[in-house]
Amino acid sequence: MNSYLIKPVSILYGLGNKPAKSLKKISIYTVGDLLRVTSVAIHKALKDTIKIPVIESWRSQANLLQTTGMTPVIANILVKGGIANVQYLSLTKFSNLKTILTAGAGGGAIPDDDQIVFWLTESTVICTKGSVCGTVTDVHSKPIKNAEVKIGKISDLTDSRGRFRLIKIPFRPAEKLVISHSNFFDFTVNTPSISSGYNTIDIQPFKLKIHFSRKKKKLEIININEYLGEEIESPQNYKRTSVDMKKQPLRPNDVFVVRTISEKTKDATLVSRFREVKNDKLQIYTWKVASSQLPRKAGEGSVLRYSGGKFVLTSFNKGIKEFMMKSKRAAQMLPAKYKKPTRENVIKAFNEYLKLQKHI
Repeated sequence: MNSYLIKPVSILYGLGNKPAKSLKKISIYTVGDLLRVTSVAIHKALKDTIKIPVIESWRSQANLLQTTGMTPVIANILVKGGIANVQYLSLTKFSNLKTILTAGAGGGAIPDDDQIVFWLTESTVICTKGSVCGTVTDVHSKPIKNAEVKIGKISDLTDSRGRFRLIKIPFRPAEKLVISHSNFFDFTVNTPSISSGYNTIDIQPFKLKIHFSRKKKKLEIININEYLGEEIESPQNYKRTSVDMKKQPLRPNDVFVVRTISEKTKDATLVSRFREVKNDKLQIYTWKVASSQLPRKAGEGSVLRYSGGKFVLTSFNKGIKEFMMKSKRAAQMLPAKYKKPTRENVIKAFNEYLKLQKHI
């Protein structure tokens, strides 16, 4: 599979960071995800804010990126030249394709003849053979990462959301579909449903049962912390739980929403904007503080940032921006040995960051 299919959708031409952020709301994170949803469905999900021809150009680029060696630059040139998918590509004459590439490159280098011939050949194979597109989860509908999905010699590994896509599958003789993962029992489909056509959207769900004898040793522990700058993909897949931090100290530059203010107990309940996935649960952190610590104009629903030992009124966007600026300045002050972005170094660097707060 072309590696560009598992990269963020923002690498496509005409699709910037803002549309990419909107697409995440409908579970489209990677280029390959665009092939799982129709243009009309994306148009409706985005509340008609992006025109269908623009969405179709994104999907056309993604479609062409199914071919080995294709790049976003070349895919964009082909789409602008009227080649909307691999079927159009397979029907294009070599001379016409070379003309389109030459014109689109504007005098720059174009792929050699062998590569162009290969794309013409492979696009024909993709169009004349079948595909299987699906999602692998456990029995609780939580995605399974790095499960191997195989039909004959064609295989793929599931991504962080359990998604996979197999192409160039022969229709006959029919072979078994086998899904395997070290923590789960193998899942076999003797006669898998193979979609015909290069652009058929037919998402199949597969659920694996855990192998309990391996549970303690091999199950991957997921720990994602937004306060450390990490992104939680598909938070709806985790069970939400509220954690009362009680006497735990407030975190510098944290952003809070005021949930309640009690006149009787003279305190307020604050909910941190930064969540954490821990022990397979989405943890929401809450603190109770004396209501006298809040700004005078703060009320239930107000957004606050904790800075310099006091709360200040802010907004979500402004508060998070200020948090990131502070973190960046602190990172510049850290020792070089913490620069390598491993999880251990991130934790060490964050501890240093807390110590440096008084200097920022």
